Amino acid sequence: MPPCGDFGQRSDGTWDCGGAEENSGNNYDYQSPYGYQYPSPAPGYAYQTPYGYPTPGSPVNGGWSAWSACSVTACGSTGTQTRTCTNPLPSGGGADCSGPSTQACSAPACSVSFGPPGGAGAGGGGGSTSIYTGGSATLEWSSDASSCTGTNFDTGGAPSGSVVVSPISTTTYTISCGSGAGETTSEWTVIVKKKPFFIEN
Repeated sequence: MPPCGDFGQRSDGTWDCGGAEENSGNNYDYQSPYGYQYPSPAPGYAYQTPYGYPTPGSPVNGGWSAWSACSVTACGSTGTQTRTCTNPLPSGGGADCSGPSTQACSAPACSVSFGPPGGAGAGGGGGSTSIYTGGSATLEWSSDASSCTGTNFDTGGAPSGSVVVSPISTTTYTISCGSGAGETTSEWTVIVKKKPFFIEN
């Protein structure tokens, strides 16, 4: 049986093995992926199977694929990334990939904007608004977290909204959005001033 099955022998003594040219010597040391025996390559030539399969006895070390996307997308949450030893796969006795196939990852911390309409401050920035005794102020908040909680006012758990406050004295309002390592806090102070007192002459 020819070394490549039913493929023909070329006039120069090589066999046409579906894209692989092999010497027609007597030593059939290599096995194709399809079960055919190929002869030993001519001296100085590397063995090449059809379609570029690696040479038996020529090790190919494994290589890591790129890391996958983080398994979580919610702000501030922690998940994992994975990679596989497929770039390339180890073969011919080559070494497996070294190092971990998983690693921890996290989504960015939650963001929050809090303050009066048109003047809200970014997370942690804070600011202040002044009103006179008996007056009120509107505070708005917006976050990419799933919920927010307020101090000295009620958010109802909503990640965005507005509230009208009427403090009788200077008060600092705080909002916290997200949880754990992704939690972000911001504050706004409403300063209460006494109304001016005028005496008519």
